[in-house]
Amino acid sequence: MTVANQNVFPTMRRCTACGSLRFYPKPLCPACHDAKSEAAQVNGQGELYSFTVVHRAPTRELKAEAPYIIALVDLDEGVRVTGRLIMPEGRTPRCGDRVRLVAGGQSFAIFESIDREII
Repeated sequence: MTVANQNVFPTMRRCTACGSLRFYPKPLCPACHDAKSEAAQVNGQGELYSFTVVHRAPTRELKAEAPYIIALVDLDEGVRVTGRLIMPEGRTPRCGDRVRLVAGGQSFAIFESIDREII
């Protein structure tokens, strides 16, 4: 998968009423249902909470990329994000691995592992 020239999202939305972060952009805060929000900076790093390896792609467009990893990442700011995880050849992800955001957009994220040697 190529991630060059994709916009990394540097911000999320923070509810101005209760302060909770949210990703992807939603019209209402999932915690307090207020409609007002503001941009909130995130560092894009976090911990791998869970993952699955997709061997049979659900669409023709993704078939060439299989197998690929879908991950749940707990960002350092306290919000859980779903995205793709890119691992170097010969490395296997483990829950608890540190990851960083390398590409993304309004409603997707792509992460890579940052702290483990090749096993």
